[in-house]
This record gives sequence, C-alpha cells and structure tokens, in this order.
Amino acid sequence: QILFSANGQKVVYKAIKQGRHFVVVNDKAGKFYEAINDLIVFSPDGKKVAYDGKRGGKEYLVIDGKEVMSYDNGDASAFSPDSRLLAYEMKDKEKWFVVVHDGEKEVYRSPAYPRSFRSPLFSPDGRLFFYELGDDNNRIVFFLDWLTKKIIKERLYADFTMAGKVSFSSNYLRVIYEA
Repeated sequence: QILFSANGQKVVYKAIKQGRHFVVVNDKAGKFYEAINDLIVFSPDGKKVAYDGKRGGKEYLVIDGKEVMSYDNGDASAFSPDSRLLAYEMKDKEKWFVVVHDGEKEVYRSPAYPRSFRSPLFSPDGRLFFYELGDDNNRIVFFLDWLTKKIIKERLYADFTMAGKVSFSSNYLRVIYEA
C-alpha cells in the first residue's frame, strides 16, 4: 500500500525489514512494530499521518510518528476536515468505543458498547460527527454535534447485519446511510 497526501507533498507506505514492520513517510522510517494495521490515514491538509502499530499484545495509535495512545484493538479512521482531530474506534477490556484525539490528548470518548460496526467520520464541514456501536442484537447510530459535544440523535436498529455507505447532504444538515 502506497499513498500520496491530497496535496501531493507526502508519500507513505508500509515496509518490513527482518520481520519488523514500520511506516515510511517521505523516506523517513518510523518505529518498528510486530505489525501495522492496513489503514493508514492522511489528514486533509496532507500534513499529518496516522496509523496503528502492534507490539507486545497492544496496539498504539501513532500520529506523525508519536505514539499517543495504547489499547487492545482499534483503527485510525478519519481526520476532521480542518485536520486538527483524528477519530478512531478502539477496544479496551472487551468494550468498544469511539475516541477523538487532537494529537496531544483525548478530546472525546463515546459510551462503551460490546461491538463497533462502522468507522467514525466527520461531516465535510466538521460540525456533525457520526459513529455506530452496539451489541450482537442491536446497532445504534449516533449523531453528535461536534461544537457542543452533545448527541443530537440516536437511531436504534435491531437485527440487521449490513453496514453500508454514508453520505451527507450538500448543506451537511442531513445524513443518509444504508442499514
């Protein structure tokens, strides 16, 4: 997997040397890990890179080469449109939740649920934050007003197994998604 940033200024790829995995950004190699998750994310402005590295039974969220959190399982998912925040889903002690991190500290943590079904994402204007958690029988889609950090809508779905695409209206006030 080789990726270019949206502005074309950076290139990133995963590499393996003597069984040790690492990420290379513009010819600069990062820390070694036992494994690197497939999802590597560039910020919209092309300045930041995020990924998950596995070592010693833990996963580490890595933003620009810095390990900012450790947990049992997870995936870096999406940067906010202004590139300041990274949303990701993580598992710790048998519970899944969604976290938003600013590179220095955690700025939001969702309630914990037994399962995570869909990677979190921000609306293109950054005002709405969308994620999906639940258990084996129910899925709950959450809509969070990012400015107030308050849940503005929860939608419960029972007994469905397919998580589909998400699309925002042109004014970003409405969301449509497959269930």
